[in-house]
Amino acid sequence: GYGDAFNPTNDVRRYYTKSFNGTSSATPIVAGAVLVIQGVRKACGLPPATPLEMRDLLERTGVRQGTPRARHIGSLPNIEAALRASVPATCLNSRNQVQPVSDAAQP
Repeated sequence: GYGDAFNPTNDVRRYYTKSFNGTSSATPIVAGAVLVIQGVRKACGLPPATPLEMRDLLERTGVRQGTPRARHIGSLPNIEAALRASVPATCLNSRNQVQPVSDAAQP
């Protein structure tokens, strides 16, 4: 639990833990995936996805975690699959890397 890595004078505001799980770890993973996807969309000259569009995209393209009984919060983001599903193929090269907007616009 919290405080297993650092617990100075029992001050809960300074607890650190050795584990990385739950919503505390999911939040930066999902936020990072959203930023990458939105950045690629911008580089491709596309408008940003709305929150509902992004949630749908991440759910459709993510990797399911465990069985329904595992009670995980949601899918693990799969950025490559999300990009293939949300930007034109002309924006990605054969390695699914972003092409510069000027290159993507050319046939």
